[in-house]
Amino acid sequence: MRSKRYYWLAGALLLIAVLAVGWLSINKMAKEEDAIHIRVKDIEGNTVNIDDEKPTVLFFMAAWCVSCAEIEQSLKEVAKDKNVQVVTVDVDPQIDKKEHLAAFQRTYGGSWPHVFDADLSLVKLFGVNSLDTVVVVKDGKVVHKSIRPDIQTIKEAIRHGR
Repeated sequence: MRSKRYYWLAGALLLIAVLAVGWLSINKMAKEEDAIHIRVKDIEGNTVNIDDEKPTVLFFMAAWCVSCAEIEQSLKEVAKDKNVQVVTVDVDPQIDKKEHLAAFQRTYGGSWPHVFDADLSLVKLFGVNSLDTVVVVKDGKVVHKSIRPDIQTIKEAIRHGR
């Protein structure tokens, strides 16, 4: 009789622990009301600040992704504005290596920072679940997140914060 109670209690405690971990991980994602202050290293070893200093366009991609190359090239237009920071984030640590991202940057990208998110911390923070995701951070807050947005949508998000 005691062993059944023990298993029920252990099962209940395990369920509570799983729910608590899930709740904490969901609440650690960046939300629109959260002020964002992040420092990451790009593939050159330079520190990149994502904060409230200037609007930042984060592009989540993989070096092997064909459609990602199109968006990367279109971001050159956004990067012309020196008051906007563009950061490309490679999110496939299983296939891509830093060398792949560097080759992608040389072929398709601009001179903006390219970050290799090996531990997927940025993916988790911004709740990214697809390649071709663009996140716009303005005044330290997430103001836009979408998959494969056109260049006008990105510019609107930068300008109007939505």
